[in-house]
Amino acid sequence: MYLGGDLVVDVREVVAVLAVRRREAGTRAPDRNRRQRHGRSGGPRAVVVTTRGTFLTELAPSTAARRLERGGRQ
Repeated sequence: MYLGGDLVVDVREVVAVLAVRRREAGTRAPDRNRRQRHGRSGGPRAVVVTTRGTFLTELAPSTAARRLERGGRQ
């Protein structure tokens, strides 16, 4: 399963796909400004736990789960 960059894991080794929740210091800005602050590469969005280790990925958790269901195909 392709996780981005040069990171590929075997789907048979995936144990869990978890969402990363980020907290920001200070006042919370309106959601409409969130994309401007974070952009598309705003850091890890999912954690993929495998039998060989844990990996952070910028994939949305739903995208990682969908790739897992499809056997690793995008």
